[in-house]
Amino acid sequence: MTIDHKGTVWVIGDGVQSIPAESMQWPDDLDVAALLDESRRQ
Repeated sequence: MTIDHKGTVWVIGDGVQSIPAESMQWPDDLDVAALLDESRRQ
């Protein structure tokens, strides 16, 4: 992932894709600790 000089977020994975600004909003309930715990179990 990289951010260009305009602030556009680009994801490099399945090719280079731009993420629209309106999709860059956090969900209302985001339990970061639970997400980290889950990622460590995999």
